Amino acid sequence: MDAQRLFEDPAFLEICSNPELIAFCRETLGPRAALSWAWAWISQPTGFAYQNQNWHRDCAEPLNFIRVFVPLSPIETREDGPLEMIPKTSGLREFYEVRRFADGELEPLKQAMGAGVVLAEKGDVYFVNTFALHRGTPPSHRRGMLSLLVSIGPSHRTPSIRKLKLREVPEHLRPLIRKNRSFFRHLVG
Repeated sequence: MDAQRLFEDPAFLEICSNPELIAFCRETLGPRAALSWAWAWISQPTGFAYQNQNWHRDCAEPLNFIRVFVPLSPIETREDGPLEMIPKTSGLREFYEVRRFADGELEPLKQAMGAGVVLAEKGDVYFVNTFALHRGTPPSHRRGMLSLLVSIGPSHRTPSIRKLKLREVPEHLRPLIRKNRSFFRHLVG
């Protein structure tokens, strides 16, 4: 989905202005946490992993960030294409090279650290430090996902967003956005 259309969508703004989501992001990153970017995509069944579904770290974004995932369809089993992660790898110096890693390269690490998958219901929210090694797994059927980038500094993509004027935001969300103006500083001017 086009990022600007996503940022202007009332349902998207409703999700982002959830007080619990904002509170958790601030608790994790501090009071300067702000929504910096977002993605919405549909994963199609292919029978193989896309290149971007291979093991990697998200390292093209600000160093102080978390990703917020909202499944748009249930992710109840491996067939639903869950996120797979290797816990406690965000601090490892090995594998800092910016590239995709093959399963075989990480097998000893997966065994030692205990890789696992994230299962969720439609509309659940989960927070991930995607500097840890992770990958998407191919689904056996179409699956939708919304992902928010919350960071202290802006994403390199942030300047391409046209800031909304507060009057362009649905009226019922204006008080929450006004109250959390710093969280929306890259989105609402």
